[in-house]
Amino acid sequence: MKCVLLGATRGCGLETLLNLHRAGHECYLLARNSTAAAETLSAQGVPANSPLLHIIQGDAFEAGDVRRLFTAAGEVDSVMFSLGTLPPPSS
Repeated sequence: MKCVLLGATRGCGLETLLNLHRAGHECYLLARNSTAAAETLSAQGVPANSPLLHIIQGDAFEAGDVRRLFTAAGEVDSVMFSLGTLPPPSS
């Protein structure tokens, strides 16, 4: 299954991504900071070079970035949206 995830770097979105990846599903996600997203996923056992993982740098509140995500993914089977479920991390 090919999945697009928005809000997949923390909380419920991250847990969903981890479970999808472990089950062998191809995951496309949008992250404001692709390096930080790769580090977060790597710490959870998902290597950044996994052929099932595609991190697109961008902001989910920018239509052009979301368009790039869906263009990169092509035809998808599932879309998961979990933005705003946790407060931003403190600096």
